[in-house]
Amino acid sequence: MFKFLNRTQRPEPEVLAKWGRNEPCWCGSGKKYKHCHMPKDFPKK
Repeated sequence: MFKFLNRTQRPEPEVLAKWGRNEPCWCGSGKKYKHCHMPKDFPKK
């Protein structure tokens, strides 16, 4: 669905808001986004 970005490049916030929880993570780790960078991008309050 989304093309992988350069691993050092963090997507813009509006792109992250549309990133699906079950999509592969943007960093290219092979993990699902919800288990990789989602907790770091959207910390619990």
